[in-house]
Amino acid sequence: MLRVAVSAIALAGMAMTPACGNGADGTVLGIPNRSRPKLLYAATNEPTGITDLTYLRDRVTRLNQGPFDGLTLDVGLGDEPWGDVSYTRAMFDPEVELLRSIPFAKLSDNFQMFNAARGAVDWFDDPAFAILIGNARVAAEVVRDAGLRGIFFDVEAFADAAWTLPRVPEGTPFASFETQARARGAQFMTAMLEVMPDITILLTVSFSEVFRAVCLAGASPEEDRYSMLPAFLDGMFQARATLQSPAQIIDGFVASYAARNPESFPVYRELIQGNWRGLQERWLPGIVSFRFGTGVIDWDDQARITCAPDIQGKLTRDLPVAFGVRFDADTLIGGDFHTVPTDFGMNFFTPDTLATVLTAALASAEKYVFLWSHTVDWLGASSARPPPAEYVQAVTRARAGAP
Repeated sequence: MLRVAVSAIALAGMAMTPACGNGADGTVLGIPNRSRPKLLYAATNEPTGITDLTYLRDRVTRLNQGPFDGLTLDVGLGDEPWGDVSYTRAMFDPEVELLRSIPFAKLSDNFQMFNAARGAVDWFDDPAFAILIGNARVAAEVVRDAGLRGIFFDVEAFADAAWTLPRVPEGTPFASFETQARARGAQFMTAMLEVMPDITILLTVSFSEVFRAVCLAGASPEEDRYSMLPAFLDGMFQARATLQSPAQIIDGFVASYAARNPESFPVYRELIQGNWRGLQERWLPGIVSFRFGTGVIDWDDQARITCAPDIQGKLTRDLPVAFGVRFDADTLIGGDFHTVPTDFGMNFFTPDTLATVLTAALASAEKYVFLWSHTVDWLGASSARPPPAEYVQAVTRARAGAP
């Protein structure tokens, strides 16, 4: 069994090659990409609305000289698209026109935020899901019209537990909810693909985290906080196949927020790509990961499967690989991020550790690595303090040293 530990932060792993599979047997192939992965900047308070986007426009020349290849932003959809607030594309005309006017240049891969973190919707409530599907279409229209790369789909389960199996009468089969979640996922993805067939969806959590919890840690598929997510994602893949779309659906793996040992990232990559044999070969004692609502999780010293073969098949996929690195992960474990150089040793990442971990993440990712910040503002678009110069230099070194 995996053990929860809020203070243990050591990891392990090595390099790997992609796994194989096909849609017919449930395995969804990742789309190979041999090019250099891109580094994104993401923040708890991402640039939002006219004021912040105007700031970006006025300073984009300087931002294009920085280490990032893109960023997350929000025209104003906020935390509500997964809920009961209905949007229209016309509501964001000023923001979209402003984005179209910004010469992003090097910042070529920008993502509109779409959060499922703040709303639990009844899977069988057609009117409620009609609002959600409509908002997905609006988000895709924003991405298309503003010249963005895609959607940063934040599916992390926070307050309202959007992916938790609802309380149901005894005897109601879990499969009936999976079927409904799969249908909703297909509706969600179809709405986006009808607007933008080549959209990119960057997920914060995907099959890999549910596989870890259920098939490595022994959790119940029905009781896991992401129990409905795999079926929903399957519906998204089905819609992509039906429409023969080239859209990218990428595992962003925020579980890597806990990584301080650079050898952990190849292990994570095996997990994301559903390569059980490779995961066994590269497994080492001391691996950890992170889950919101749980904390830092210690993995077992040895790799072993604890779920039945049919469950393993449901949760095993090969997706394009991305990673999240939490710049100020101190805030996730009840600590503070220190900005005085003499106190850097008290931080989760020192500048040198951040450079090492970020370099390793970029070396193992296929698509993206996103650097998430909570306490400081790397763009200078808000009232939050800027990062210390030593950390900026660390990110620049890592970006330059990535393959």
